[in-house]
Order: sequence, then structure tokens, then C-alpha cells
Amino acid sequence: MKALAGRWFLYGPFIAVGVILAAWFMLWRSGAALMRDSLDEFEATQKAEGTIVAYEPLSARGFPFYLRGAVQNFSVARGDDRYQCAKLFIDALPYAPDRIIFSCAGDQLLSAAGEVWTINAKDARASVERDDKRGWLAKIETGKASAFNNDIEATLGGAIINIAPGADGAEGVDATMRLTDIGVTRPASGYAVDRIDAAATVSGAAGRRIVRLHGLEAVIGDTNLKAEGEIEFPSHEDARGRLNARVEKPAGLAQTFSDAGLLGDKDAKTAEAALAMLAVASGGAIAAPIDIENGEVRLAGLKIARLKSAGQP
Repeated sequence: MKALAGRWFLYGPFIAVGVILAAWFMLWRSGAALMRDSLDEFEATQKAEGTIVAYEPLSARGFPFYLRGAVQNFSVARGDDRYQCAKLFIDALPYAPDRIIFSCAGDQLLSAAGEVWTINAKDARASVERDDKRGWLAKIETGKASAFNNDIEATLGGAIINIAPGADGAEGVDATMRLTDIGVTRPASGYAVDRIDAAATVSGAAGRRIVRLHGLEAVIGDTNLKAEGEIEFPSHEDARGRLNARVEKPAGLAQTFSDAGLLGDKDAKTAEAALAMLAVASGGAIAAPIDIENGEVRLAGLKIARLKSAGQP
């Protein structure tokens, strides 16, 4: 009896560890299988909605410490728009597969609106997790990032974007975002935006999107813009809407839109001078509506931007 007890004392811990590892491996393997099934389900769901998702078979690794899926040549395409990632990583904890983190290694390409962009965002992460009230929550986060095509380079100091369905079944999708240190460089011009914070609800069908802007703050040098309101995006018509806005030191706003190619030099100088006079008369800030109609954006009746029409490329 003593010998048996001694052998158990000697080998028991190893047997216990073996049992635990075997159970952990089964849990890890079931998590990997769930990851594969979820990816296949996503592909099938998107295909039914007209979006083509393509990827090579998922490989799983990381046992016993973590669960990481790797997918080569991942792409999402809808019409002429396409996103490509050379290698997509999918990370999760084996015991909590309801929170998944996505990241991309290697080249990223985005084809949209007839342009092809090369993206460099090494710190970018996107996560999706279940939520009792909303069903799911998605978060996109990145540090320094850049994108360029033949003529334009865009840079970003950082971004945090949160997306979720409306709480308790409310219509639409809620989104909040913070973008910092935004810069765009063109061959003959460029512009910079220090910070953009926004909270909005997007609702409606594909043919008529409505964006209810609960709050927007944009900082462009000395200019500070705060606004809230509603913008409608019909499928084959120009966007239209009205925002209640307050702009401090608004003169730089027109120049920024001009540098972005949304306002001619002559109109920019006219708007800049008029906005400066209005600000002086109002104590340094303008409280007035921003109207969006017929492809034009007007602040206090002054044209500050010309948007592309719905039929334009």
C-alpha cells in the first residue's frame, strides 16, 4: 500500500498535468474549428449579399498558450471595390471565442472609386465581440498609418472607431470615431487636420442612407468646428442636409477645402474674407447652419465646398 501511494505521489502530478493538457487541447481544437466555421459562414453570408470574400484555407497555431488563425491572400470585393490583405491573422482565446481580433501582415491594397491605394498600417487591429444589448460590438484601432496611390499620399497619426447596432433593437448602426494628425499631400498642394471626433447613427437602406450626426468636432490649426444634425445620401442624387454649427476662427476652413480640391481659389478667398468679417462681428465665432444641397456646402450662406455629384467618378 505504501509503495502504491508512493508511486501515485511520484506519477500523479504528471498524470494530472497530462489530463489537463489533453482537455485544454480539446478546447483549443474546438476553438480553431469554430474559427474556421465562422469564417466560412461569413463568406457564405456575404456572397448572398453580393460581396465576394476569398481566402486560402485557415491554419491554426499557438497551442497551448494562445489561438491564432492565419489566412493567406484574404480579399473582400463588391463591384469594382476591393480590399486585399496578404496575410490575415485571427486571434482569440480558446476559452472565449466570442471575442476575435483581426490584423493584417504584409501588403494591403484598397481599390475604390477608380483608385488603387497601398496601405501601410502595421499597428492596425480590428476586434469583434458579442454584446448582450446590441448583439455585437466592433472596434478598429491603429497607430501611425499611411496610404498612397500615384498622385496622393494620406497619413494618419492614429484612429479609434467603434461600431455597433442600435441598443435594444433600435434602428441603425451607432458609430463613434477619433482621428488624429490627418495629412494629405498632392503634387501641387496638401492640407492637414489636427483632430476629428464624431458620434453618429447610420440608418436606412442602401438606396437612401441617413446619417444622424450627434456630435462632430474638427480642429484644423486655429479653426475649431462643432456641429450636429442630419445628412441624407440618396443613391443617385447629391447629398443633402443641415447641420447646426459653431465655428471658432473660421477663416482657415475655406482654405482647407480649397487645398482639398473642393473649392476654387477665387471662391476660397471670397469665403475666407467673408467668414473672417462675420467672426469679428460675432466675437470670434460663428453660430450658423451648414447647409448641404445641390452638391454645395454653405456656412451662413457662404459656399465653402463643392462636393462631387453622385454621377461623378
